[in-house]
Amino acid sequence: MGRMLLVLPRDSIVLFSWTVSEYDGLGFVTTENGKRGGEKESCRENSDGNGAQGVVSLFFPSEKRQDVLELINALKSEGMSLELLREEEPCSFDWAKTEDNPEEFDSI
Repeated sequence: MGRMLLVLPRDSIVLFSWTVSEYDGLGFVTTENGKRGGEKESCRENSDGNGAQGVVSLFFPSEKRQDVLELINALKSEGMSLELLREEEPCSFDWAKTEDNPEEFDSI
């Protein structure tokens, strides 16, 4: 699974999560932090003055990456404030193969 770490207004997190979940098989969203950068309890406004920011992870199957990017761009074009902080590549299970058990997962 791939992962995108995104920043968006806290009051948009539920809508964003719901939108992603309505696309069967696209992925799922988890909230990493209701506040960006470990800020204190007082709400910090973003540069647009739209209120406090939240950080979410969007997990998705690697074959759905292009669909995820298209959805993010569509939401941005409709006025949702989204900022991609980073993207993590899908994990590989090659780490599980060692000299002791080189075929451990190949036989399953």
